[in-house]
Amino acid sequence: MMQMKQDPTRYKTLVDLSRMLLIFENEAGERGVNEIARSLDILPSKASRMLKAMEVEGLAERNPKTRKYRPGARFVTLGLQYLFTHPVRRIILPHVEQISKELGMYVSWGVFAQGRVIIVDRATVAAGHTPHLIGSNLPLHSSSFGKLFLAYLPEDKQRQVLQSIDYERFTPRTLTTLAALRNELAATLARGYAHDKEESRTGEEALAFPIFDESRSVCAALTVLYAVPKSIDREKIISYLKEKATFISRQLGYSEVRA
Repeated sequence: MMQMKQDPTRYKTLVDLSRMLLIFENEAGERGVNEIARSLDILPSKASRMLKAMEVEGLAERNPKTRKYRPGARFVTLGLQYLFTHPVRRIILPHVEQISKELGMYVSWGVFAQGRVIIVDRATVAAGHTPHLIGSNLPLHSSSFGKLFLAYLPEDKQRQVLQSIDYERFTPRTLTTLAALRNELAATLARGYAHDKEESRTGEEALAFPIFDESRSVCAALTVLYAVPKSIDREKIISYLKEKATFISRQLGYSEVRA
């Protein structure tokens, strides 16, 4: 039987399209055709054709005044589809809402996917507070989420991710060296939770706790965020949240004793 030859340019276009989608992932705002072409190392004419195709599909929108592109409305639909159909959301979300009401704090849960921390759901009762948005991609080296997930990664995977981090300083307390972060991850693993001590934002602290699945792997993390200074009984909150995270983990099939 004769086999049809595969067109390598077809797959190159798919790779370029994927990279173009990732350009809009951060919060840089609108991008011009030439800027996008330079980022992808492709011709402006090709970038323009791809952007027009994305515009037709609702993945990109063109500002008629600036003639630059931004993510389209369909991005929101796809993102929400991922968030709302996440397999453990049905179990975790009610606990997130309950914890927020009981503690009067901003509470969220997130996952670690493709080397990124993504917030899936949140709940807050604090008026005027501006917590992270659902779908936010948080820094690994400073956020409680990031440090929690890094601490529980297999050693080889952790080493790979640590080498790829841009140790950007967000506050005077941000850990900006590999050695400092390694020490913090060891402490995180030892105590069973991660602590963002005003490392991401001045005036805000956060605590993150692991949620395990039936394979005994960390499948998600639960986080509370609070303003500093705030009169709280941290040890009492830590004990409460550890119990909550363990209860959720058991609902997901986790057992502390191997079968």
